[in-house]
Amino acid sequence: MNNLFIIHSYNADTKESFGPFLENEAKKNGFNVIFPDFPIRQEATYQKWSNIMDKYFENGQLNENSIIVAHSLGTHFIPKYISDKNIEIKLYISCAGFLNDHSGRDDLQKIVEDFKPNDKQIDSFIKLCKKRFAIYSNNDHMNPQSELEYYAERFNATKVFIPNIGHLGRSSGIKELPEVMKIINDVNRQTRILCYGDSNTWGYISGTDHKRYGNNERWTKILSELLGNGFEIIEEGLNSRTLISNDTRPGKEGKNGYEYLIPCLDTHDPIDLVIIMLGTNELKSAYNKTAQEIGTLLEQYFVKTILNRKSQIKNSYPKLLLIAPPIVNENTIYCKENDKYLGATQKSKDLNNIYKSIAEKYDCYFLENKDLKTGIDGVHLTKESHKKLAELLENKIKQIYE
Repeated sequence: MNNLFIIHSYNADTKESFGPFLENEAKKNGFNVIFPDFPIRQEATYQKWSNIMDKYFENGQLNENSIIVAHSLGTHFIPKYISDKNIEIKLYISCAGFLNDHSGRDDLQKIVEDFKPNDKQIDSFIKLCKKRFAIYSNNDHMNPQSELEYYAERFNATKVFIPNIGHLGRSSGIKELPEVMKIINDVNRQTRILCYGDSNTWGYISGTDHKRYGNNERWTKILSELLGNGFEIIEEGLNSRTLISNDTRPGKEGKNGYEYLIPCLDTHDPIDLVIIMLGTNELKSAYNKTAQEIGTLLEQYFVKTILNRKSQIKNSYPKLLLIAPPIVNENTIYCKENDKYLGATQKSKDLNNIYKSIAEKYDCYFLENKDLKTGIDGVHLTKESHKKLAELLENKIKQIYE
């Protein structure tokens, strides 16, 4: 269970404004909500607040999966505290965050000077918290809009402007702030990745009669472990899957990859990223296709379809990552039987540049096949290559979603 911290303001009126609403909504969504009671007004000091937060840090509740929503003075405290303790957190949402002085109010200015993070602490905080949002308004009675916007810019946070919500304290009259929960749910949702391929996605063990690599051996499962809880890997590998060709052998019905593509996309909707590794089976002599023809089929039937298949659930389209299938060794006994893969070695080498060009044309992502080795049958990936592919994809996917 993820922990959500709500850090109140100078006078704790967060507990009388949007705080209770956020607390209830977060609990409904399965969060463990921590709403600390800090000393307020002239009793508030950075050290006193730190002492209270320390217990959550020491018992492990404040950790890399924590989400923190801070209001007013809390938007000073959290960056400074997180920096001082060198703690990574998952998400930070500031509400009415400011960095300007309040020299007109001696009581408040003294507190601000004690809590305010310096530039070094701000820079450190940005590194420790990858996702930052700043909520602010146009009629904040405490700070001009320009200062609120400066706070967002200084923390390199995503700006969330909501008109007429004031400083979000007691006087604002705001009792609900659903925008906060929406940000939390959007960020907290797992990134869904569909892996659509053939036997090399299914996990076929080279040289066997349809034996499959285990959950700790095939690339899809290894990738899931490497990426962690923020990602969901959806396996859609099918032995003998083609691009558009129909396998006429008995018991090989349903291998046409395009015919199942749209139902598959809709079944797993919403999808954030589709990984495609197809084309090996189209290299079979029975289908009589050139490498360029295979590339054209991939482009026309798969790339265009995936990139234009809008989610039925949210206003988005999937991203696409193309993997050039492994280079076939046509000199193996398996490949030579009935000239099954005659000429496939050179064609599979050519697919690397062809797929790369398609990816560049449509602004997709691409992974080349030079590090992928096949086993004894010359077609299916080795156990080592499954691990290698998962590691390459981990790096690629983290680049995409950083």
